[in-house]
Amino acid sequence: HKMAQYAGRASVDLHTQLFFRNRKVDEEAFILAVKKNALQVLIPRYGLEGTLYLKDFPFIYNEEVI
Repeated sequence: HKMAQYAGRASVDLHTQLFFRNRKVDEEAFILAVKKNALQVLIPRYGLEGTLYLKDFPFIYNEEVI
């Protein structure tokens, strides 16, 4: 049962990657969390949630402000 769940999730991930493979899409996203080197985002239209790792962060991160 557990392996079937893993296979189902992997299949969804594969088909999502195939769908976006040769597409450039601008879409509204919500920032769920700000880390020192990344943003956690949600794209409601596609039901995607993930982490965007940033090489050069565009601002100074200060944990005390939050």
